[in-house]
Amino acid sequence: MKIKLLVLTLVIGTAITAGTVIADIGQETIDSLDNAKELLFKKDYSRAVEEIEYALSKINEIQAERLVAYVPDAPKGFNIESKSSQGLGQAGAIVGGAGTIMAEARYIGLSPSQDTNNKKNKKDQNDEENADENYNAPYINLKISVGGIMGKMGSMSALGKMFGGSAGNGVKSVRVKGYTGVLEYSKENKSGTLTVQVGEKVSVTLEGSYIGSGDILVTIANSMKLQELVTNF
Repeated sequence: MKIKLLVLTLVIGTAITAGTVIADIGQETIDSLDNAKELLFKKDYSRAVEEIEYALSKINEIQAERLVAYVPDAPKGFNIESKSSQGLGQAGAIVGGAGTIMAEARYIGLSPSQDTNNKKNKKDQNDEENADENYNAPYINLKISVGGIMGKMGSMSALGKMFGGSAGNGVKSVRVKGYTGVLEYSKENKSGTLTVQVGEKVSVTLEGSYIGSGDILVTIANSMKLQELVTNF
């Protein structure tokens, strides 16, 4: 136990020292690691574990904040309504997601009155208002997951579609910047899902409703810096 804790502390300390973004880690995290070292020398292992886990959770949060930068801009005809990130930390171990970090975004389609490209087709202001009232705005939810089970959801989804008998029923394989994704689209419901496994531990999922086709999901995925995700996470 003692050796394991000491090795873990030294590894984390080395990573911080060798990193190029020490300032981003925060003094609070560094102080926590220093406290862990002192507690190890005092053989107070339980408190040392607490300090190490706290430091790991803070580093996890910082990684999550970095991940949100990989949320792409809204495609034509959409706005970004929200974007956020979170790190599951050790609490995620319950669902097999310890250390998992996620970034999420929601894209909302422009209403007829907001879409300047459609204004030339409107007779007057009343037409725009009526169109808005009857308009079901398309929306797309994006989730980027790194690590744990969540980071392998792309592969798991592909296997599920393959062996679940969904292939050919609105489901097809697509290529996104050299990676294989699974696109499922329902014309009846005007909804679709695209999952892409990027490397071994990064998964990208896009879910859309009131969308004309699944192409918009592929377009968003193609606008992402997927190779950088693999390299940096």
